[in-house]
Formats: sequence, structure tokens, C-alpha cells
Amino acid sequence: MSLIGQAEVSIDSKSRLPIPAKFRTESAADSEAPRQVWISTPRADGTLWLFPSATFHALATSVEQPLSPDADLAELNRVLFGYSERITEDSAHRLTLPRKHLELVGLPKDVTLVGTLNHLEVHDREDWLSREADRLARLPDLSARLAAQNRSQPTG
Repeated sequence: MSLIGQAEVSIDSKSRLPIPAKFRTESAADSEAPRQVWISTPRADGTLWLFPSATFHALATSVEQPLSPDADLAELNRVLFGYSERITEDSAHRLTLPRKHLELVGLPKDVTLVGTLNHLEVHDREDWLSREADRLARLPDLSARLAAQNRSQPTG
């Protein structure tokens, strides 16, 4: 599933975030299918990242986890997995966001959902819109830097 595009939505007074149709999985259209499960993770940049549960699990298990990790990996696991929460869409395709996450990142009622291929990001709408021109202006430089990194990495 590719999560792409943007949508402006509002978090209601019960901390529910509507998931627009373009971000739902094909199975979500089937009323008999189980409800979509997502993983919510708060980020230091004031956003929430929402992963489909299967995607989160695949990414989490793609990193080798030793029985006794070094201090950095142990801290990363503690923060990343300790602050992540499993949430399930309701019948109206809304996610009840963990209040702790909303408090930690300080999101307002009006947000923009941004598809980033494998997850959704929940951004403060005003902040997202105010930086659109800057993000687009940086795109050529960012693309060139990433292309240079890919060229410098050895091929298998």
C-alpha cells in the first residue's frame, strides 16, 4: 500500500482523527474485513507518525535485535517502542489518538495528514501550509544530495 498525498482534517474533542478514503486500505472498503490497525508514534518534530500495523511490524523486525543490545540501541528501542501505541479504526474510519501523544507533540485541532509512502504524518495544519513554498524550493537540492549518496554507496 502506498500512502501518498495530503488531506486537511480536524481532530475532534474526543481525540478522533478521520482517515480519508484515499488513505484507507482496500480491505477497509469491505464491511466484513477486520478494522484497520495502526501504530501511532510521537516524533520530536511535533508530529505523529501513523503506520499500518503490518508495515510497522515489518520495519521493526527488519533490524537485527541482539539479545543484549548496546546502550544506544537499547535507548532507541525504549523510546521508539515504549512510546508507540496500537490504535484501531472505528466503523467511521476514525482513529482515537492517544492523549499522551497529542500532549507530547502539541498538535492543534486542525491538522494535515501527509502520505509518505509507508506511513502517514500528522502535522499542525498552519505550520504545514506556512512552509510549503520552502519545502518545494529545497526539493532539487535534496534530490541531488540523495542521488549523490546513492552513487557513492557500493553495490552488492
